[in-house]
Amino acid sequence: MKVLLYNDMVTEYDIHELPCLESGYIDYCGRSQRLASLIMILNRISNATSLHLTDSTFQSIMLCYLHQLQLPVLHNLTHLTTEVSLIDWETVCTLLACTPNLVTLVFEKSPGPEPLEVLRENIWKPVPECLYSRIEVIEIKGLGSGVTSVQKDLLMHVLDVASCLKKMILHCAIDQDTIGGLLHSSNESVPTHGEHAMLANLEELLAWPRSSSNCEVELLSYVDDTLY
Repeated sequence: MKVLLYNDMVTEYDIHELPCLESGYIDYCGRSQRLASLIMILNRISNATSLHLTDSTFQSIMLCYLHQLQLPVLHNLTHLTTEVSLIDWETVCTLLACTPNLVTLVFEKSPGPEPLEVLRENIWKPVPECLYSRIEVIEIKGLGSGVTSVQKDLLMHVLDVASCLKKMILHCAIDQDTIGGLLHSSNESVPTHGEHAMLANLEELLAWPRSSSNCEVELLSYVDDTLY
């Protein structure tokens, strides 16, 4: 088997060794009494090079962290896509610490709050090894009309430490003309007060120094269907 699609919303499945697995989609409904089962699944799929973890799976990983359960190291994983809503950066770092060779990290749009909007204090250390020594692409989908102050602070931190980062891709619900104004530092296109504060945060992020001299921040426009 090279591809695994796992969903345990109805029943729990027993997974055996999957030595040929290349990619997996894991939708795990987390409950504290079943965390050992999640760790077993992660062990079974540890050969995969690409994984997609749903928001419920990530919440289960957060429970593992809160219960001080050790997650397996996914040495082969180079591409990780995850849906993140009410998950703080500390939990993200817990998983990244188990993916030492990760190259591409994608945060998908999920129902509920925007991605990476929940943070705790004093979460900047330790920095996962893959973040400063491996990750080349970070893509964040489902952002609103710019970035919030929380998102801005977090992304600036990432730009500070990700020394191998080549591209940060941000999908924002803004039009192409506004994106053009941001990229060309047009102050007329970027209001800096009131309801447009998130655009000002985005402008500040674009001007932020980067640890990686090869890093580009790319803005992509999308239509937010929840507004209609």
